[in-house]
Amino acid sequence: LLIRSKIEGDINKIYSVDLTSGTFDTVIGEGKNLSVVWLPKGNKFLFVQAKTGEPAKIFLYDFSQRRQTDLNISTSLEKVAFDSEGKNLYAAISKNNSVGEMFVKIDLAALKQEVYFTPTENIRIKNLILIGDNLYFTNVLDNKFYMVSK
Repeated sequence: LLIRSKIEGDINKIYSVDLTSGTFDTVIGEGKNLSVVWLPKGNKFLFVQAKTGEPAKIFLYDFSQRRQTDLNISTSLEKVAFDSEGKNLYAAISKNNSVGEMFVKIDLAALKQEVYFTPTENIRIKNLILIGDNLYFTNVLDNKFYMVSK
């Protein structure tokens, strides 16, 4: 996958590139696409897209179905982690009507979202990592490293 780092206007396409032939194909042709990451099995990827007047959102693209799905979460890729099979996504999102962030878990096959963990304190997350059944992150408010275990 290839994304242009310099955005001109409101469109920043995501391309796939055949490394043997050098052929470029447009995969996502609309929106201001900010970042992209492959899921482990190589047939799906996540991307962040911003539309004018709206917060950036995470989408899932499935190559086998040639379809993109809005995961209905507003966050960045540094605030997401996924398991080694690419079946579940964990994301830090803003708390509803409260200060700080919480964690959600999304089953990427069924596209079902659930609250995974809601901290009692105000935290702001960066560098979310999943190792085994534990989520690790840095809280930017105090620059300390934390773990969430379920």
